[in-house]
Amino acid sequence: MKSIKKHLLDQWNSADDECQEETGERIWNKLSERIERTKRKKVMLRVISAAAAIAACISIGLLAYTFQKPSKNLVSENKESVLIADEDGERMLPDGSKVWMEAGTKVIYDSNFINDRQVRLKGNAVFEIVHTSDASPFYVNLNDAKIKVTGTCFTVRENADEISVILHEGKVDFMSESSGQKIHISPNQQLTYSLRDSSLAVKAFSQGISWQSGAYKLDNVSMDQLNSFLKWKYGISFDTTSLPDNKSLKLNGTIGLNETTKQVLDKVSYLLGAEYSFKDNVVTVY
Repeated sequence: MKSIKKHLLDQWNSADDECQEETGERIWNKLSERIERTKRKKVMLRVISAAAAIAACISIGLLAYTFQKPSKNLVSENKESVLIADEDGERMLPDGSKVWMEAGTKVIYDSNFINDRQVRLKGNAVFEIVHTSDASPFYVNLNDAKIKVTGTCFTVRENADEISVILHEGKVDFMSESSGQKIHISPNQQLTYSLRDSSLAVKAFSQGISWQSGAYKLDNVSMDQLNSFLKWKYGISFDTTSLPDNKSLKLNGTIGLNETTKQVLDKVSYLLGAEYSFKDNVVTVY
């Protein structure tokens, strides 16, 4: 704008007197036209800038809506309920069934659980399943397997290598999804399923060990039976060869779900009236 004014001033001063009035009017008209065009350009730039800003806001809003709009999978996940055990303890399912979960275990079920009694288990738990008026089955979904239950009590342990099921009472059917195998388990039987080769094995579980509201009850259990149980539950075994009449020893008592390995060792050694040492998952009683 300064350059324009200087140019006009130069023209004005250089004009002779007789044409100064005419030249001044012509120059003034040109100046007015240029100022008007400049104003129009500024107005147009403001309009374009405002339109661009509005368009950007709309685009960002649409983009945000696209990313925030829940998908069907997210809705389905939001409808699930997850029970997470920070410590060993009992949890209640919507149908009244009880789940005794070890620390770190997860039980997941859908909002339609009452009409379709299915859970997904990740970890170790004991289930006490209630009967329903319509005798609807209860399903426990595991890694590559499923358990069909009809009013019963059973223990499930799952790790990266295998699934183990012990039936305390009632009846269950174990089904392998990859191999299609299906097997019925009777009370006091233990099933072991290999996740590596899909092999199944069933053997008798200790007759004297039962489940009663949060604890395993020992009823005249031999050391061999107790050894088998402790190896399955805690990964430890007892060496009682130094004790007299170790083959005829019988134990009675309870082992709670939330008892630590040391608590169990102290309890068993007390029942045996002996001391013990613990090394490499082997307990030597003397």
